[in-house]
Amino acid sequence: MAIRSISGDTLMSDFLHKCGGVALIDGGLATELERYGADLNDPLWSAKCLVTSTHLIRQVHLDYLEAGADIIITASYQQATIQGFEAKGYSSEDGESMLRKSVEIACEARDLYYQICRDAVIDYTDDGRIFKHRPILVAASVGSYGAYLADGSEYSGDYGDAMDLEFLKGFHRRRVQVLAESGADLISFETIPNKLEAQAFSELLEEGINIPAWFAFNSKDGVNVVGGDSLAECARIADSCKKVVAVGINCTPPRFIGGLISKIKKVTNKPILVYPNSGERYDAQLKQWMQNTGVAEEDFVSYVNRWCEMGASLVGGCCRTTPDTIRAIYRTLPSRSVPTPVVENVQILITPYMDTEANGENASLVLIKQGAEARVFESTFAGRKSIVKERFSKKYRHPTLDSKLTLKRLNAEARCMTKARRLGVSTPVLYAVDPISHTLTFEYVEGPSIKDIFLEFGIQGVVEEKMDDIALQIGDTIGKLHDGGVIHGDLTTSNMLWRSGSNQLVLIDFGLSFVSTLPEDKAVDLYVLERALLSMHSSCGNVMDKILAAYRKSSKQWSSTFNKLGQVRLRGRKRSMIG
Repeated sequence: MAIRSISGDTLMSDFLHKCGGVALIDGGLATELERYGADLNDPLWSAKCLVTSTHLIRQVHLDYLEAGADIIITASYQQATIQGFEAKGYSSEDGESMLRKSVEIACEARDLYYQICRDAVIDYTDDGRIFKHRPILVAASVGSYGAYLADGSEYSGDYGDAMDLEFLKGFHRRRVQVLAESGADLISFETIPNKLEAQAFSELLEEGINIPAWFAFNSKDGVNVVGGDSLAECARIADSCKKVVAVGINCTPPRFIGGLISKIKKVTNKPILVYPNSGERYDAQLKQWMQNTGVAEEDFVSYVNRWCEMGASLVGGCCRTTPDTIRAIYRTLPSRSVPTPVVENVQILITPYMDTEANGENASLVLIKQGAEARVFESTFAGRKSIVKERFSKKYRHPTLDSKLTLKRLNAEARCMTKARRLGVSTPVLYAVDPISHTLTFEYVEGPSIKDIFLEFGIQGVVEEKMDDIALQIGDTIGKLHDGGVIHGDLTTSNMLWRSGSNQLVLIDFGLSFVSTLPEDKAVDLYVLERALLSMHSSCGNVMDKILAAYRKSSKQWSSTFNKLGQVRLRGRKRSMIG
């Protein structure tokens, strides 16, 4: 959303209108980066990932978008300053490049999310992911001078008596200029601890900065900002700046939010934003978060609607909140209610074209295979040879529960199969979905399975040219599937066919498939294939290496997946050793 083209007076109101009245801000970044394995024990803190792990930042942004966030905040807080990078030995030009990169990564995540939304056949998945196309803003984060010092002064506002306005403006000026010119939709001035820094930011915005901003202060007593200045006076500074389009509170215990909204509302008519922390307290000496009394992260979600009734129109989370927090907030907002997935999300074709006898019994169903979850039949559909897959009921389950679970899995398989074709993956054409008989009817593919071909190689000898072609197509197919956010779940050579005539790989059996963008899930998918090849087709030599080489060329996200694959392999070996 190119919001800089909208006038300052209508900018945020137009955006909020498109969001249904309340916009959702993302949550904590550093905690999520650590969850993905990032080592933040570094003076640069989360900014270190701008140097070493940009893919992790992109993934966290994507997680928040899939949780329902309408605004994602860049990884440019705290040590992501030109001075901070210079202290680590980088040039000022390098520092500016890192700041631009923080915005580029967020914009890439937004573009990727929009692509996923275009490819998705539903708005909501069973695991809580949201693929609903909506306006999304990228906010470039600018932290306080105290955040750069990393001595706890961002939570005290005490910069010493010698601090003056011109010093703070000089410290922040180039950083603000670079971020404003990097493609962000607005600037997020966050965790502002005192009136002096608020004034510095306000005056900098009047120096030719061409995008709007919001001001978010923090408080530790529910009355004043952390430096002791009156919150009302600080909010007045923000209100007086034409470039500021929202005023509010961040990184503050949830128990104080209601009272602080009331104070801000008295001095401004601009939209009010609140994104509190988890309720824990940061100990600057121990450099860790400590348990605190009051409302905790898992509880404050229930307060969100009350905050909105009091006047907040942008809500989210700060330190120690997660995508689960944002997802829970999304579900509490009246304008964002999430429906239970229903079968209408897939085009339902009850099968009147299937060849039947007069009594309604299908005359042409020939059982091919039966597994633990389904039976597979050969049949005809509108005169065409077809396959019918029936998910049968489990007698040990309660009938109502069994029907719901079976229908849910039927829908999931149909959705993933349909999405795979949209991603350019060759699958059988899906003819019909019958929610009554719990069946899928799809194209009959003429040709042997890859399992049969590889077993023949073991007996007759490997045909290298054919082997290379198959490995190339397997790697390319899985790469497309994974980049589109689909995990097959059962990548074995039995579930790959070699179409006769065209020599095209066809992927089948999406019964265990699901939607995910996590490198861990992609790595496990590849590991399942690797184990299948080792156990069944050891005579085929280094075929897995060839598959991975093709995957690397096909997937834009291969690096993070391969890193996780190494970890998954180690876990697998450990299990093999201990039984």
